[in-house]
Amino acid sequence: MGWLIFGLIIYTLVLIAEQAIVDTSPHDLEQLAAGGAGNASRALKFARTPRPALSALLLARILLKIGIVVFAGYEILQFRPIRQFMEALEDGGQGVIWLLILLVIGLVLLVTLLFWGIKSLRPERWARRQPALAVQRLSLFIGFWYYLFTSLSRKRKRQNIRMIRTVWSMMRPPDL
Repeated sequence: MGWLIFGLIIYTLVLIAEQAIVDTSPHDLEQLAAGGAGNASRALKFARTPRPALSALLLARILLKIGIVVFAGYEILQFRPIRQFMEALEDGGQGVIWLLILLVIGLVLLVTLLFWGIKSLRPERWARRQPALAVQRLSLFIGFWYYLFTSLSRKRKRQNIRMIRTVWSMMRPPDL
């Protein structure tokens, strides 16, 4: 259960970081440039070129949602009544199958309501008061997701470039 709460807190921080990057104004950028701290320079990098940071945070949101759903499913399957229900499923019967379908639909609705509830709390409004400060304070957090996903995409990009060069060299006509 602790992992679920931890995942929801990280998910909320991702929402706040996204909104802080989007709401950063040119005046906020000047304010960040004036501060010479390491966090300020990192935050300035993310605020000046928001597209890569926002795409990394979007991927983080997707990854966190999948992880939360998987952990929630695992936690639900650990309850004793659910385990007994699953054992009864092995005995068979049409009614049990329909009950299982209803259980899965209920789980999907519960998870949907959970994420909708987090969104309706509007955690991003906390970042709207001082977006530059929020970006600066969350710069390590944003940087973690940014470097995680950009390092994976750079490796893939190098592989694609190598493959294109190989195919291109094979398509060239032979020298006469």
